[in-house]
Amino acid sequence: MFLSKIPKFFVCTLITVAMVFIISCGGGSDTIVGPNMSEGRWGHTATKLTDGRVLIVGGQAKPSKTLDSAEIFDPVSSTFASAGKMSTKRGDGLSSVLLNNGSVLVFGDTEDGSAELFDPTSGTWSLTGSLNAPRAFASADLLDDGRVLVSGGTDVTKSGDVQFASSEIYDPVSGQWTVTGDMLEIHSGHSSVLLNGKVVIFGQTLAEMYDPDTGVWSSLGAPAVERSRGTSAIILQSGKVMIAGGEWKQPGWQGQVHVMATIQTFDPSSNVFSSSEIPSMTTPHMYQSTFLQDDGVLVVGTAGIETYNPTTKLWTEVAKFTVDRGTDTNGAPSGTKLDDGRILVIGGKTETDDGKFIGITTSEIYDPSVATE
Repeated sequence: MFLSKIPKFFVCTLITVAMVFIISCGGGSDTIVGPNMSEGRWGHTATKLTDGRVLIVGGQAKPSKTLDSAEIFDPVSSTFASAGKMSTKRGDGLSSVLLNNGSVLVFGDTEDGSAELFDPTSGTWSLTGSLNAPRAFASADLLDDGRVLVSGGTDVTKSGDVQFASSEIYDPVSGQWTVTGDMLEIHSGHSSVLLNGKVVIFGQTLAEMYDPDTGVWSSLGAPAVERSRGTSAIILQSGKVMIAGGEWKQPGWQGQVHVMATIQTFDPSSNVFSSSEIPSMTTPHMYQSTFLQDDGVLVVGTAGIETYNPTTKLWTEVAKFTVDRGTDTNGAPSGTKLDDGRILVIGGKTETDDGKFIGITTSEIYDPSVATE
């Protein structure tokens, strides 16, 4: 009776507002569309700076177009701004590490092995010492003493998938790279964690540990399930390591690639792998971003966002992206956990109507606190 006495325009407005209120205060399963970057990209890096902003570097705009540009996302103003250009283009396979002094070390995917530093205070780039090997898809870990261990990777000067067993250390004080011990096997596109001051990497057929005091690698045994590359590794509240997703490539140059949804855990107290402790994710993921949450784990992949609850032992899809951010094996978007707990999702790869791949310019933000209300 009451609504019948109100003009239809106002009725529609009231219903629309009510629906928005229900969506925003109910399940919270959608992301919020963010601003656009100046260039679409995938294969980039996204590094959270000490002031809470996010530095986005390099990547691919197209398979044939590698980027040298950088941008900074400000979560307060929700805007992107230019962060200048690197000295050279760095595409899929580059690495970025936040140093203890607040600057960002960027290297990889160049034939000359060059590396450079971004200073967030001045907003400028400067070259630093070059690596001893021209790597892409290497792991990079900040050690307790502030140095950076870079391990394995693929030789960008060689055709085909020629991988390294070598590793080296960057010293931010001298700006120089020093060769350290070789790994027991070659590894590329692998994941790594810092455990009690030592670096542990998870390769296809072997896990290895590096001791910075001795410069020596040692075996931690074979994983329960082989994965070629593209896994993510994170230390759980229990102290165990969760290794998620990645790909399995059948032997041979043209072997079929299978993206995986399975999980395995590694117990550093016993050096035991298990493939049965945590169930598979709802969707296969590769080069996904993984974050530890108060109530479990959150994973950002190409298809969307899902979470794992260790109490119920269930994975739940909590958000789908507003645009297709890639479904193939190397076009995943980046996910960055902001200081307020929100997740910033950037870029990815999409296919045009004429069958060409291009980088995505859009961003979106997922708020876990809204989703759990």
